[in-house]
Amino acid sequence: MDKTKLFLFLFLAPAVILIGLYAYCFNAWNIFFSLTNARSFVARAEFVGLSNYARLISDSSFLRALRNTAVFSALFIGGSILLGLLLAILIDQGIKGERIYKVIILLPMAMPMVISGVLWAWMYSPELGMLNSLLRALHLDFLTQPWITSTNQALFCVVIAYIWVFTGFVSLLYLANMRSLPEDQVESALVEGASRFQLYRHIIIPQLIPATIMAVAILVLNSLAAFDLIWSMTGGGPAGSSDVLGTLMYKKTFQWNFIGYGAAVAEILFLICLAIMVPFLCLVLRRQKG
Repeated sequence: MDKTKLFLFLFLAPAVILIGLYAYCFNAWNIFFSLTNARSFVARAEFVGLSNYARLISDSSFLRALRNTAVFSALFIGGSILLGLLLAILIDQGIKGERIYKVIILLPMAMPMVISGVLWAWMYSPELGMLNSLLRALHLDFLTQPWITSTNQALFCVVIAYIWVFTGFVSLLYLANMRSLPEDQVESALVEGASRFQLYRHIIIPQLIPATIMAVAILVLNSLAAFDLIWSMTGGGPAGSSDVLGTLMYKKTFQWNFIGYGAAVAEILFLICLAIMVPFLCLVLRRQKG
């Protein structure tokens, strides 16, 4: 083995070992716990087979969290893609202070999720929050809302916060792809009399499919892994109305000490990730070969 290969091996070995440990060993450990009635990580547990998974089918809290995860993911991904694309188009017009705008829209993603969650929770506070306080100052008291304290509104408030965090990333991803397109296409379209709307609709946006696929993949993973911002905003409440699979798993495992049951919830979440990402990766590899 020459020095270059030895260096690459030593450089990559720690990462490969840690990824293997996390992806395989820890997942195998989680599968084992999901097949038991464990109430502690150290106490002896009884093997119960697939009974934890069978209970999930009739567990109203799990079904509600599963439905919330689906609604949250759809709104979060759709909103982030749409707003990110609109922001990218606006910045692509060559506005002054472009660098400043890029920094501003990326700031939410640079902030820790917990801090963002606390800030949004304060904004949504019915009594002291900025939104209702502003409405009262404008004498629009009839528009004030319970926001995150409402079982009907809490999940949508969380969606808005997540869109705020990730829209900047999506917009810069689109902008980078727009700036990499051949300039002669744009110039030819403008010379032939195409309007800006026609230019983006018929020429630029259709060529952003690879960027859209990448953005959707990243947003899907983040929507399924959503926890910290939701937990710091609502704690999954009120009455479980903003619970997603991540927050439900945490409650079952660490608050109520149903270790085996919580492991089963985590395993379902892992299987959902696999069911989405494996076809996506196959599609990407097929496009590259084609």
